[in-house]
Amino acid sequence: TLHTIKEAVLARPTFFDHFDSVLIDWRYLHEKEAAALRRESGWLARQRIRIYVDLSSGLNLFPDLRLVNNDDAPYQESRNAVRDVVDKMPALGAKDMILTLHRGPENNFTGEQASASFDATVREICAQAAQNGITVYLRMSMKGLSNPNEMMAFSQRVGASNLLFAPSLALLVHRRIAPDALKPEFLEKTGLWLASAPGYDNNGALWSLSQPLCHRIDTGVLRSYIQRAPKAAVVLDSVYAS
Repeated sequence: TLHTIKEAVLARPTFFDHFDSVLIDWRYLHEKEAAALRRESGWLARQRIRIYVDLSSGLNLFPDLRLVNNDDAPYQESRNAVRDVVDKMPALGAKDMILTLHRGPENNFTGEQASASFDATVREICAQAAQNGITVYLRMSMKGLSNPNEMMAFSQRVGASNLLFAPSLALLVHRRIAPDALKPEFLEKTGLWLASAPGYDNNGALWSLSQPLCHRIDTGVLRSYIQRAPKAAVVLDSVYAS
């Protein structure tokens, strides 16, 4: 069992031939003490490994993390967990965090209330992140913000300068949004490309946005997207357990 990022990297001898960053699940920080993360950070800094922390696996309304305050007790637990992760990120030397929206509550909470709560919570998270020198990337997903126009409208409402976009290449391809159709104002705020392919069931219905790129999306198509915002990092958006 690999217990640290260092062990995971060293277990892959050709890692630095291909990558300069790692994407880790939020639980990696939440379940460790800050002192342990600081001890680990020295080797990572010497290797100049950039660390992206992803909250996406926990942002599901229930049972893990929520961004809407429709129930005060679990909402405060979620806020405390996210604050804990953000506060620990400097100990590990991480300055990049990915988040996504989730489904809205089904009962006793209107769509307008959910939208206002999403806006307020993400605004608060971005403010705390800014105090720690952290950039927040808004994940394009089927759970909330599934196209560039929705992402831009949400960003304008939040109004945080450290909130950038992380468009999903799988979702762009699935929705047949051509690279040339991406607006300049969207590309200016694109800080991260999530690279994966869509997956479909036998009836042609979309069931996954985390399929391997190989043999699913033509290299030229990928390049045409990425070249629209060439300074944005590219992260392999796979399903991971740690």
